[in-house]
Amino acid sequence: MPFEFLCPNGHLLQAEESAVGQQCECPECAVPMLIPSPSAPDPAPSAAGEASGASSDHGASNQAAASPALRRGPDFSALGEAPSGHDPAVAEMPLQPPEVLHIPCPNGHVLETPEEMVGEEALCPFCNTQFKLRYNASLEHLRQQEEEEERRERRAARAWLHWSIAAAAVVLLGVILLFVVRASS
Repeated sequence: MPFEFLCPNGHLLQAEESAVGQQCECPECAVPMLIPSPSAPDPAPSAAGEASGASSDHGASNQAAASPALRRGPDFSALGEAPSGHDPAVAEMPLQPPEVLHIPCPNGHVLETPEEMVGEEALCPFCNTQFKLRYNASLEHLRQQEEEEERRERRAARAWLHWSIAAAAVVLLGVILLFVVRASS
């Protein structure tokens, strides 16, 4: 079933769900990108809007990209099949979608990056800032660290609960022993 998504410059495109994770080019602006999953939020409109407000020399092109009247590109549903100029035997092989990381540039624009590109220099398509792609800066890594911190806090809370139960049991046994010793004397 086709779904709609935006290219990094804000052009409205369509793709089949089977094409998620594959690389394509926007037919409007020729920007290479990976087809996002239909449920993934697309940071492109806000980032394009920020870029149009931030730089005056690119104002006209970025304002057109951020305008609500987006142009529709062609249907990318044939991407799962043999694209023109490619060997059909290669297209028949099941393709594993590459692991896509979301790495913000120094100005905060989130880029979808294949895992193989980690460690390489990249140029942000929104603000033209060159920076090194680092796994430690990816949103996935940060989310993983937050989840690990939550797990540590839950383990610590559970440990404190167990220690307080054990301390309460010791105090209760001491009180019972005190009554038994007092009653026998």
